[in-house]
Amino acid sequence: MIQNEELTIIFIFNSHNVVWHAMDGNCTIADIFRELKDKFNIKKCMLDIEQHTFIKPINLFLKPILRDGIGCDIHVTYAKDE
Repeated sequence: MIQNEELTIIFIFNSHNVVWHAMDGNCTIADIFRELKDKFNIKKCMLDIEQHTFIKPINLFLKPILRDGIGCDIHVTYAKDE
């Protein structure tokens, strides 16, 4: 049985602002996009996670693509609203 532990995520916004964030261990890339929209008001962005780049939400679990399986840095690139 897979334990549902929290993942520690460090969001790095446009290479400047840094926010530590906890997410469910079973979260997907789509969940991350949803979280960015709901909590940070970022509607369209690009995510760089480890050696992967995502430009749209997909139902791929985050944990299997992580090297250590407990957390990661996610570089979030987006255009600021004018």
